[in-house]
Amino acid sequence: MIDTSYLNFIYNMMIKKIDDDLSHYYDLLEECSGKEIRQTIEKDKYSDWRTSESIYGQLATMISLQPHKSEELSEILRKEAIKKNIGHLNELRNEIKKYFEFKINGKEKGTTNSFLFDRLDYLLQKVWDPACYQEIKWNDNKRILNELRTTAVIGLGIGDPETTAEEIAKNTGEDKRKCKIYIRTINAEIQSLANINNYKRFKVKKYQIIIAYDIRTCDKCQQMDMKIFNLDEARIGNNFPPFHPGCRCATVPYREPEEIDLPESTKIARDKKWRNIYIPESMTYKEWKQKFINNTEQNNNP
Repeated sequence: MIDTSYLNFIYNMMIKKIDDDLSHYYDLLEECSGKEIRQTIEKDKYSDWRTSESIYGQLATMISLQPHKSEELSEILRKEAIKKNIGHLNELRNEIKKYFEFKINGKEKGTTNSFLFDRLDYLLQKVWDPACYQEIKWNDNKRILNELRTTAVIGLGIGDPETTAEEIAKNTGEDKRKCKIYIRTINAEIQSLANINNYKRFKVKKYQIIIAYDIRTCDKCQQMDMKIFNLDEARIGNNFPPFHPGCRCATVPYREPEEIDLPESTKIARDKKWRNIYIPESMTYKEWKQKFINNTEQNNNP
């Protein structure tokens, strides 16, 4: 059971960060429009934010096709981008409010953003351990632990890993790069949780590990190459990536060969000169390395 005072603290800080961002975008939109616009947007209840997202993409295409009108279109595009961000932040604010009302007061969840709820559940229930990744050593584990329980939960909860890492570095005096690698890895854990839940929703029974086929791939990941696991046995960090900070491994649903009636597909890799190449999907890392890295005759070809 999570302490209610802790939940209230995290909720209030998340809302504050979102409101600060909203205020920033309101100011930008009023600057573009030359008038007070907050009340108008609130009255519309941000119902046009998805429309703005569509317009945003359309205008970006128009600018590339009509460069002589780019200055005029760029200004419109900027407004639509700001509106999109305002709409997104308001929807995020409403969903977070719904989540914490359910957790703190037991109110009905209703229709929810399942990914956001899973993400918040993961962060709030996670047993934080600064030493969980032996590749990252902190100067002060106690200070980092406090930041993980607060700054990391708040920042990752609203989906802002980059700013979160910078704040942790500033608050602790730890190396910024180290903080970014760590927070990006925790964010990858959250994405892996979403992948596992999506596999469950689509009744996937097994999954296969896909590693990066280049010379930077570590021994730990090489050992996981093309391994197949039952989904009900998936454990993030153990048999489901990320396996270490900065891990580039991924997964795909696995089907037995007899279930597949299609020509073998390919996957992307890199050769010794770091050029993209395509190799058979069934080729292992060991086979790729022998053919494209260790094979001097192959490497000497232009």
